[in-house]
Amino acid sequence: MSKQHPVAASAITDTATEQAPVIDQPVPYTPTLFFGGVEEFVRCWLRFAWQHRVDAHACFWAPDWWRFDEAAARLTVLWNGWESCRMESGTALSAWWINHLDPHMAQLTSEHGPFREYYDVLTEHPHDPLPIAPLPQGHVLAHLEPHLAHLDGGCPGPYGLVYETPFTFITH
Repeated sequence: MSKQHPVAASAITDTATEQAPVIDQPVPYTPTLFFGGVEEFVRCWLRFAWQHRVDAHACFWAPDWWRFDEAAARLTVLWNGWESCRMESGTALSAWWINHLDPHMAQLTSEHGPFREYYDVLTEHPHDPLPIAPLPQGHVLAHLEPHLAHLDGGCPGPYGLVYETPFTFITH
């Protein structure tokens, strides 16, 4: 019979009965959105925050912005960027204004933008909120999916095949 050292024998027994350590898995962080969708973002924040005089000469606006694919896509991108930047510290929102809001709004409201036919929409003062037409009952901005698919790593495929997007579209 072979004799084992008492310490070595107990080490073998302890190891055999010991379970593998449980490593806590990080819980994925799901940020809470401030706005329920792009329509709410435009209606409750953007129309008040973006203070430019709409004069139907150099600056145009469409109260029914959601009818225009380009406008709805650009404003959805702005909303998603705003939601992301508001949770960061430092100058993230400032950079969002300069790098995202200003260029997108300049394109949307320019004399060459999608609202260029809206000569009758004017604001008296730069601090007047942008006029907004409510979305019709049951209207869904689903026609945007082909324009936004690239934001989720996908892109519009051939023959109109489109990958799902992570964006929420609201209907009120």
